[in-house]
Amino acid sequence: MKRTSIWVCLMMVVVVLLSQGASASGNVLIGVVNVDLVIEQSQAGQLANNDLMALITSWQSQLDELEATILEMQEQLGEDASTPELDELVGRYQTMAVEAEYAIQQRADELYQLLLQDIAAVVNLVGARDGYTMIAEASSIFYYEAQVDVTSEIIREYDRLLNE
Repeated sequence: MKRTSIWVCLMMVVVVLLSQGASASGNVLIGVVNVDLVIEQSQAGQLANNDLMALITSWQSQLDELEATILEMQEQLGEDASTPELDELVGRYQTMAVEAEYAIQQRADELYQLLLQDIAAVVNLVGARDGYTMIAEASSIFYYEAQVDVTSEIIREYDRLLNE
C-alpha cells in the first residue's frame, strides 16, 4: 500500500514536471539511478561491506572459540551429561549469538544510512551539474530506457569524490 502511494505520488510529480518544464524551457532531462548497484559497485560501498565483514568475522571467531570449548567439554562429559559450568557456557554462547546478530544489524543499518546520505548528495551534485530535472530511484520505476540510467555516472562521481 505504501509503495503504491509512493509510486502514484512520483508519477504525479513527473506529470507536473513534464507539463510545466516542457512549456517553460522545452527541455526536460530525467535520469534513473539504481542505488543498490551504486552501493555494490562503488568504492565506498565496498569499504562499507569490508567493514561489516570484519565485524562479522570478529564475532564469528569469538563464537567459534566458545563453541569449541563447549564441544570439548561435552566430549569429556559424554553426550547427555550436563553440568552447571556447561550450562553456563551454553547460555553465554546463546547470549553472545544474540548480541552478535544485534551488533551486526545495527552496524549494517548505520552503514546503509551513511551510504544513502552520500549517494543522495552525489545524485544532487550530478543532477544540478548536468541539468537534470529529476533523477529517480530505479526500483520505483516500472519501465525506463537504458539511456536515462545514470547509475554508472553516479558511481564514477562517488568514487572520484571519495578519492579527493
